[in-house]
Amino acid sequence: MPESSSPFAALRGHDVVQMIESCPDLGIALHRFESERAARFCNNHKDVELAAQSTWRLHAAVVHLMLQPLVKVFTRACTVASAALCTNLPNELELAYRGEARDSFVWLNCFMAEELEWCTTIGCPTCYAVNVLSSESTVRAIMTAAVLSNANHSTEEAPNFVPVLNALETAISTDPFWSPMHYPHLLGPSEKVADGLLDLKQQCVELAILVTTPPGSTKAEVAPSIDPASSYAIDGISPLLLRRPPASLIPLRPSPFAIRQIQLQEEEQHALTELLSQWLDHQQALDGPRDSLRLITSGQRRGKAQRD
Repeated sequence: MPESSSPFAALRGHDVVQMIESCPDLGIALHRFESERAARFCNNHKDVELAAQSTWRLHAAVVHLMLQPLVKVFTRACTVASAALCTNLPNELELAYRGEARDSFVWLNCFMAEELEWCTTIGCPTCYAVNVLSSESTVRAIMTAAVLSNANHSTEEAPNFVPVLNALETAISTDPFWSPMHYPHLLGPSEKVADGLLDLKQQCVELAILVTTPPGSTKAEVAPSIDPASSYAIDGISPLLLRRPPASLIPLRPSPFAIRQIQLQEEEQHALTELLSQWLDHQQALDGPRDSLRLITSGQRRGKAQRD
């Protein structure tokens, strides 16, 4: 695909109209891109034809809106995990989650570490849209966002960006760097990540309630920084109605005292092993290697063997 070609060039007109009608935010984003300051093209693309500028603005707005749910899930998951684990270390926040949710959080954490500026900053519309095909992670992010929007659209007032997948498949198939075989290869993991993000949203609700519920109480005291109501509802039920913690266990980091207890048990086991080894060496020195082997294989006690 030429550099000046948009990855959404194959997006059909009625799909664009349907997305705009289903999402007022898309129209707001387009209006923002229409402003001269926000939609200023860089030196490499400032000579784009006027007729194509509106198309680039549209595609850049679509990309930007598709990425916002990923940013929202990531920010929420980090906030809740940090409150639960009492740490801000990025490599430890994943311990607050389990299963596919943890896998998706790890992937999202790595992606945001590389592409956070792209997800949150609006620059040249052409550069912004073309960046979709710049790497595997950016392609998978758009695929994941499209699949996730389909699930969110059925439960929330959110746009459905699934039509973008058809245009993206065409762009990948015609791009000189990619090939038709890459699309299904990337779509499968993206669908798995999207499923994990749905689970992650639910676990954020559960974990937020656990964090804000005092010990021995079934009623959550909402802290200013952790608000379960501002998180994601489960099957349309308000999170505040979920009074009891989930039955499934959440793996958390053990305390220093627990770690020290484990170390003491290992040291005790090692000392007993050394003591037993020394005793066996002493017995072999007294009885002789051959006699010791005979007694061990026959299962007889030494005193009985001597009487016989």
